[in-house]
Amino acid sequence: MKFTRYTISLGLNDKDTLLPRTSYDVASIEVAGRLAQLGVGATITKGTGVYKHERGDVVIEDTVVISIIDFDGTAGAMLSKFIDGVKRDYNQESVALVTDKIESELK
Repeated sequence: MKFTRYTISLGLNDKDTLLPRTSYDVASIEVAGRLAQLGVGATITKGTGVYKHERGDVVIEDTVVISIIDFDGTAGAMLSKFIDGVKRDYNQESVALVTDKIESELK
């Protein structure tokens, strides 16, 4: 069956100080709780992000990588609220969202 997969990358360095705002372990639990409150299932993994800050600094940071397969077509509508909240609360310059159309099945 065809579904939409969303991949969200949430960096953990504060946009102003460029220092870690929290640990991956704490952030992944907080993120899981937020998604559960929205009724959105996900797989959460640890990543390392590298990007160029608007000031020109190259930053390497721990990243929470969230993969959501929207099996029932309802998760997409929740993502703007979720992303706005984590962007604000983790003081992020941006949060990356990748949307893919995929073939998937539950076995």
